[in-house]
Amino acid sequence: MNQQNASMQARDLQNLMDLMNHEAVAYQKAKAYAALMQDGNAQRVVNDVCQHHKQSFDTMDQYLSTKN
Repeated sequence: MNQQNASMQARDLQNLMDLMNHEAVAYQKAKAYAALMQDGNAQRVVNDVCQHHKQSFDTMDQYLSTKN
C-alpha cells in the first residue's frame, strides 16, 4: 500500500469516527429530550429520532466490524 492510499484510509476512518460520534451525541440528546416531554405524541416522534440515530450508529459500527 502506498502512502497516499494509507493517508486516504486514515482520513476515511477519521471521518467515519466523527460521524459515529455525531450519531452518539444526537442519540443521547434525543433520549434526554424524550424523557422531558409531557405530550405522548411528541415523545414518540423524538423517540423515533432517537432510534434513527441509534440505527445509523449501529450500521457504521457494523461496517467497521466487517472491515477488520
